Amino acid sequence: ERILCDEEHEARQFKRRKLVISKDLKAGTIISGDCIDFLQTKSNEGFQSGGYKNVLGKTITKDLNKGYILNAECFE
Repeated sequence: ERILCDEEHEARQFKRRKLVISKDLKAGTIISGDCIDFLQTKSNEGFQSGGYKNVLGKTITKDLNKGYILNAECFE
């Protein structure tokens, strides 16, 4: 069995995964780590999980339900 280096292991964790809301959120909520999950989806829409640091600390502009795939339209 092949042993992965740290970079490969991290890349596999994020491969083909999207940023998804982990709980219902109200408009005005600031995104933190406990607000998002990394899930595989069939959708081509939304942010790839590797870009999660880019959304942390941003404020959402509309109510979002659990399972919603984060995209640029969610933020100010």
